[in-house]
Amino acid sequence: MKNNIKKVILLLSFFMLLINVSAISTDLKPSYEKSETIIIEIKGNILEPITNSQIEFMRGHIAIPLEYDSKKLSGRYFLWAIAPKDANNYTLLIKDIATTLNGRTERINFAQNFSVTENSTSYYIKPGIISTQGDFSVDIYSNEDSNTNISTDFPSQREILLKPGKNTLDFSSSSITQTTFTKINIGKYE
Repeated sequence: MKNNIKKVILLLSFFMLLINVSAISTDLKPSYEKSETIIIEIKGNILEPITNSQIEFMRGHIAIPLEYDSKKLSGRYFLWAIAPKDANNYTLLIKDIATTLNGRTERINFAQNFSVTENSTSYYIKPGIISTQGDFSVDIYSNEDSNTNISTDFPSQREILLKPGKNTLDFSSSSITQTTFTKINIGKYE
């Protein structure tokens, strides 16, 4: 009888954990290449702004330094980061998120695992998310030893020649006449 009660309690605890996990979600992929730009949306009923101080990247139980930023755009939360240069398993941790669970306001910690593969990305971009009222630029870092072509669709479709190392891509916002949320494709990134 006691064993059955323990099993029921364990099963209920497991389902409660699933409920907590489902309150917040992201579109974080299961794996990334070394130095790849991670761009994700944080979804759920988020009641208070998420700040960078709430975000950590962990390897095991140790926080690791990564270049990242988060922004709220058009009522949606986004996060970008440059993936670690070491192949390993990692965890994105967002602490103390104010959300609702079963109709009640709660504070939860959200954690999601991802891995970094042995492959190095051919190029990455910084920043991965921009909020601006004017012209802007994005730095594209090519890890290739020769020139590479990629494309962008903003403000119109065009080809970009990437040279090895740092490349700066300038964008004009003159074609935008009102406040808008725009996803821009730069090569493999959106």
